[in-house]
This record gives sequence, C-alpha cells and structure tokens, in this order.
Amino acid sequence: MTAKTLALFLALVGCCLPAAMAAVSMKPIDLSTRKSPVRVACIGDSITEGAGTENGKSYPAQLQNLLGPSWQIGNFGLSGRTLLKKGDFPYWNEKKYQERSNSTRMS
Repeated sequence: MTAKTLALFLALVGCCLPAAMAAVSMKPIDLSTRKSPVRVACIGDSITEGAGTENGKSYPAQLQNLLGPSWQIGNFGLSGRTLLKKGDFPYWNEKKYQERSNSTRMS
C-alpha cells in the first residue's frame, strides 16, 4: 500500500468514523481504563489479506503499527472471496470464517 493510498484510506475513515459513532452514540475508547488490548477483526478479500504485498504490509498490519500495542488487529482476509452472502464465493461459507466466528480468541 502506497503512502498516497494509506492517506486516502485514513481520510475516508476520518470522514466516516465520526458520523458512524454519532449515529450509534458510541463513546471513544478510553485506553487508560483497559487491562487488555482493544481487539479489531479485519475481514474481507485479497486486499485485506494482503495479496501481492510484502510481508507486514497488508492494511491490517499497517493499522496495527499505527495504533500500537494497546490494540490487537486480526487479519481475517481471504483472497478471492466476497462479503456478499449471495455472491460467487461468499466469505461467510468459508471454514476460516466459521472458525473465527465461533472463537472467542483472536490471533
């Protein structure tokens, strides 16, 4: 992911996140009160998985580097899959999704 692409991604998140938080009345996470890292699961296709990138350059890996040790970012991307339940190869039907959705542990 290039710096320009990452900047665009972060700009989009910066524009959308406040509106989404206001819509569901979420409060910002206070890291000082947490005993364990905040866990975030990134699900998606080959872009999430990091296909074609160097090791450690997927967007979940870069997000982990940006947020630091108070956050635990899991990469559950699967190349060639769609998040559309009625698509050709739905992520929802994959063993990886079934295992992760039934698990309370994120690695």
